[in-house]
Amino acid sequence: KISQRVSKTFQGVHSLWLGFLRAITAGL
Repeated sequence: KISQRVSKTFQGVHSLWLGFLRAITAGL
């Protein structure tokens, strides 16, 4: 289903965003 694909993509983007924020806070 499309909803499953969207949720999966959203999860991937969310994890990437969390890693990005973590890298920024570590850099600060």
